[in-house]
Amino acid sequence: CFNKCTKIEKLVIPPSITYIGKYALSECSSLKEILIPPSVTLIEDGAFRSCVALEKISIPFSVTSIGIGAFCECKSLQKISFHSSIISLNDDLFTFCESLTEISLPSSITSIPYGCFKFCKSLEKIKIPTSVNTIGKESFLYCEKLNNVIIPHSVTLIDDDAFSYSRLQEINFDENSKLKFIKNSVFNGISSLRSIKIPKHVQSIGCFAFGNCSGLAEVTFEKNCEL
Repeated sequence: CFNKCTKIEKLVIPPSITYIGKYALSECSSLKEILIPPSVTLIEDGAFRSCVALEKISIPFSVTSIGIGAFCECKSLQKISFHSSIISLNDDLFTFCESLTEISLPSSITSIPYGCFKFCKSLEKIKIPTSVNTIGKESFLYCEKLNNVIIPHSVTLIDDDAFSYSRLQEINFDENSKLKFIKNSVFNGISSLRSIKIPKHVQSIGCFAFGNCSGLAEVTFEKNCEL
């Protein structure tokens, strides 16, 4: 609709609109502010892709789903607020959002999808809700300032390269962790990681899961570990 309208700085969406379509505002390089009404229930793929001037956005309670790469390459985006009405996030949602420093995910989602925060180089804090059972492939790949994460007890699977080349110093698993699978290269290339304690229900650890973790000095396993 407004794809590549490079002069638009502010947009107020009227209450007659019920969804924001695919690439509707992508590459609006001057867009700094957008107001989304509570009539909108869906934000489709790439809707705000490469809106490089957009600094913050509030998703209304009415929105239940956000499409693939909807905020990909929003390089100035620092803050985004969600409501628990969100049922699902999609792949590459915040890829290359290089100014995003912290985010609290809605308690209604069950997975963090592929590449969701990949190359978010300023991301320092992430709160993963206890509703999440899967941390997807490359979800935090190259998050170069992410130094601490708490994996809630609900997570059963951490998929390939989920935290590769981040700067994690600590990986904390909630008490009574249900984690079963640590897939390939999950923590690969994290030279800052010093120690880790593997939860007792882990059944398999993939190839290169801790590859190139040059600072890793201590690995311990919970009592009665199922490996």
